[in-house]
Amino acid sequence: INGESTNSTLDYSRVNEESMLSHSLDDVVSTLSYNRVNVESKIKLE
Repeated sequence: INGESTNSTLDYSRVNEESMLSHSLDDVVSTLSYNRVNVESKIKLE
C-alpha cells in the first residue's frame, strides 16, 4: 500500500507541476499578446 500511495503522490505532483507550467506559459503568452496590442494601439493613437 505504501509503495502505491507514494507512486500516486508522485504522479499527482508531476501532473500539478505540468499544469502549473502550462498555466504560467499561458500567462506569459497572454501578457505578451496584451503588450503587443497595447503597443499597436499606442502607435495608432500617435
